[in-house]
Amino acid sequence: MLLSIITINRNNLAGLRETTESVLKQTDQDFEWIVVDGASTDGGAEFTRAISRPNTIAFSEPDKGIYDAMNKGIDLCHGDYCLFLNSGDCFHQKDSVARCLSEIRNSPECDIFRFALAITLNSRIKEIIHPVKKITGIFLYSTSIPHQATVIRTSWLRKYHYDTKYRIAADLDFFRKVYFFEGIKDAAIDFILSNYDGSGISSVNPTMLREEKEKAFQNLMGPLIYEDYHRFLYGDSISDKFAARIRRNPLFAKIAVLILSPLYLLWWFFIDKRKIEFFQPLINYLFKKKR
Repeated sequence: MLLSIITINRNNLAGLRETTESVLKQTDQDFEWIVVDGASTDGGAEFTRAISRPNTIAFSEPDKGIYDAMNKGIDLCHGDYCLFLNSGDCFHQKDSVARCLSEIRNSPECDIFRFALAITLNSRIKEIIHPVKKITGIFLYSTSIPHQATVIRTSWLRKYHYDTKYRIAADLDFFRKVYFFEGIKDAAIDFILSNYDGSGISSVNPTMLREEKEKAFQNLMGPLIYEDYHRFLYGDSISDKFAARIRRNPLFAKIAVLILSPLYLLWWFFIDKRKIEFFQPLINYLFKKKR
């Protein structure tokens, strides 16, 4: 089996129905589907147990949270790669799986495939997140890779199970571990694979997400590297903060260049005395006396 799709759910029956409909409508059904329900009390448990589809494992039992349920799915799957499509998340179109399987077959050396993601709210697309061409340390310090549009080699998920002490940031913690320490190969595909339900826990709890992201980085890298990296990204003095902002945001850097370039030219022409030495040969040539 090449691909396993893992869906976790707890007390989101409406979202689970949408996800199920999306999965069953895929034109290519050559994948395993694992549905893990956390003993829902809104009818989700019964709905999960009633799912009937070949190559499907669906069950309901108590768990210790989102990442505990995701780890259960990882341990049960048979696919070489995993995609997490949780309740409320849907495939963007009917051939999403077909396109995903095609990319995997064409690039079997890749460990992670990063697709584009559509963020939705009330069934309307709010934003499209395109995959960055290259993952950097700064990128993984400040943000994560959306797992709803990311296909991951199962062996890496089994080596680095999601850390259940985090409520929101365990997937970011996982990506940091494999990118920082394993030198994995990945591919960025600018094709919208999934629609992400924008009312999820990480979207409505930005403060918790920010705190967990910082804590996860400190736990992973240690306090010394954490302090240095934080200073590099955000700075202490005003000048350091300005330089850090430029490093984090290429658009801000371009705007800064546009604003500061005229000021620098004014300083160079009217204040810097070195300009005289620079222009002296030209002045001599233009105003030399004719013989």
